[in-house]
Amino acid sequence: MTRHARPFGEDAYLAIKAATRRLVRAAGGVDAASLSTRVGMQRLSSYQRAHEPDFMPVDVAVDLSAESGDVSLLRALARMVGCELVRLPDVADDTAAPWHRSLADVAAHSSDVIRRLSDALADDGIVDADEIRRGHIRDEIAEAINVLMSLDGRLARVEDSDGQPPAATARTNGRAAS
Repeated sequence: MTRHARPFGEDAYLAIKAATRRLVRAAGGVDAASLSTRVGMQRLSSYQRAHEPDFMPVDVAVDLSAESGDVSLLRALARMVGCELVRLPDVADDTAAPWHRSLADVAAHSSDVIRRLSDALADDGIVDADEIRRGHIRDEIAEAINVLMSLDGRLARVEDSDGQPPAATARTNGRAAS
């Protein structure tokens, strides 16, 4: 068998196999997972084994991720190519919420991140792993990202509607539009 040069080391490909195991487990194991996608139990088992050369096809990974809610394999793949996977917030009908509320949420969550990092830096100018865990800094960053993603979604909905606010809230010269 001819081996081709690959851009990542063996550890990266083993991480894909490990993430595949987590995904299949989250989808209920090979029996249940095979009912949610186009491949059978044997193929699903093969994709998980480190010594097997085959990897789970992207459509199967998407099927199982959608079914189980587990994105560990998608996240592992994204990280390999220098990206981060961010779960989009549920689309809420936030068109009635004032814009300043959205901005205040962004400011509050961003401030929380800055405050926790500043606290970690205060004693010695270094942020170590214990301070990150104790301060829940990454959780705070995730919350700030979610708030920003919600704001981005709201902006996208405005763009998609050609910049026009919904009819129920449209205003002309400070008065409700008729």
